[in-house]
Amino acid sequence: MPVILENLQFHRATIMPKDGSVKFLINIFDSSGDFELVEGGSVAVSGRVRLPEDVEKEQLDLPPPAAPRGDFQELEKADVYKDLRLRGYDYNGVFRGIKQADNKGVTGKLEWIGNWISYIDTMLQFSILGLNTRELYLPTRMQRVCIDPRKHKQLVSQLGEATVPVYMYRDIDIIKSGGVELRGMKASLAPRRQQTQAAPKLEQYTFVPYINDKVMPVQQALTSLVQLALENSSGALKMKVVELGTDRMPENLLAPTIFDILESEPMLSVEYTVASNAPELYAALTEPLGAKSTKKDAAAGALEANCHLAVGADVAQSPALASLVESVKAGGFVLLEESPDIPDATLKATGLEVIAKAKAERRAYILLRKVVDQPTPVVISVTEKNFSWVETLKEALKQSEAEGKHVLLVSQGEEMFGLVGMMNCLKQEPGGNNVRSVFIQDAKAPTFSLTSAQYAAQLRKGLVHNMLRGGVWGSMRHLKLEATDASLQVEHAYINAITRGDLASLKWIEGPLTFYKPEDYPNSEL
Repeated sequence: MPVILENLQFHRATIMPKDGSVKFLINIFDSSGDFELVEGGSVAVSGRVRLPEDVEKEQLDLPPPAAPRGDFQELEKADVYKDLRLRGYDYNGVFRGIKQADNKGVTGKLEWIGNWISYIDTMLQFSILGLNTRELYLPTRMQRVCIDPRKHKQLVSQLGEATVPVYMYRDIDIIKSGGVELRGMKASLAPRRQQTQAAPKLEQYTFVPYINDKVMPVQQALTSLVQLALENSSGALKMKVVELGTDRMPENLLAPTIFDILESEPMLSVEYTVASNAPELYAALTEPLGAKSTKKDAAAGALEANCHLAVGADVAQSPALASLVESVKAGGFVLLEESPDIPDATLKATGLEVIAKAKAERRAYILLRKVVDQPTPVVISVTEKNFSWVETLKEALKQSEAEGKHVLLVSQGEEMFGLVGMMNCLKQEPGGNNVRSVFIQDAKAPTFSLTSAQYAAQLRKGLVHNMLRGGVWGSMRHLKLEATDASLQVEHAYINAITRGDLASLKWIEGPLTFYKPEDYPNSEL
């Protein structure tokens, strides 16, 4: 049965829940044909509905529009919905019905699956394509909708396929497809949904010395060391961490900070355990993190088994350090929180290799590792001047995978060489766990040699990245940017909402008159 809807007005959006149902009440006034669609006691849509006497006279007989001039391109389905997603629309399932369209939104093809709701919505989507905007618009009014099911069914039968042409006549504001004609659609700018995605992480990728005497914020100090431990954990996708909590207040534990650092890494899960003689004290801290709290005696052996990282505080001269060391697997790390003036002799007495050290305002954080004899590697000098070393590297990786042979890539004298990125990729390749790199970015450094004391001492630590810059060994780290106050003292400012429709985002913004110089315009007056 053909039907005509006129003077449609969408008063408000209705949020459809994932579970449950939404009930609509339809009121139609017989005398006038006016109708209301009511949900939750308020009108959602209003307009007028009628049955035409001759539906063919109600629709305009228009020829297909001419192909647009200029930069004309045919877009496939994936391209169309990628463009719509960038504008803020997130269509799924049957509502992804545009099969083909041009980039001007003039001609295209729509999928017909026997669903009028999704089909008409797809026509509205098509009308958006030609708009030269990246904003999110929603329909608020429609002058006229004419639906002729018989004509539509006949056209689909003639075409012999489940796709129907669609045409947009922008000069007269009409969309036609099959037996449906939409006239005079008006759309209004809608505020983007809040918190549709996580806030961006603002970080800097910077060189951090392994022995860092510069005082850093606690978050950055721990980030540099925890990332270093993760980087040298043979590509682990699940990081197992244990922290000794005995004799420490819950608020002094490093668990929340370390957990946050590891959880921010992509494709990594964390198994965190807090071991103490009174686990009930830490339950309120560990449960929100999804961590465990277990009862362990710090002097009675390993706290956990096969950990990648063991964490303790003020235990450098305590028997508890031995328990932390026993808890880590071969190649694992021990992270200590100690006094900033802890003597080097005390750290040396632990029998562990000092891998890295970072200082905060009141504490020092030291990353330790068991000393392991490193086998003599195959040394390959890499350069961007030629690529003769590529085949040698391929063969070395095969040996590494088959025989466990260690490979060492060395770059010296080319500070802009992309060795860091290449190493991050090689780690993911078969045999990549045995590859290490030495990146010498110091013009005063001696020529690399395995027998040189300076290089041998660093290579004994078995780290993936070994960068020498300014006479200091270190590596590149992702550190969070510190929040700064962006307020300025200005002569002219105005107030506006940073997010359209969100009054909570009202901010004072520096105005253009701040940059006005009267001396440049002697004959003008504001």
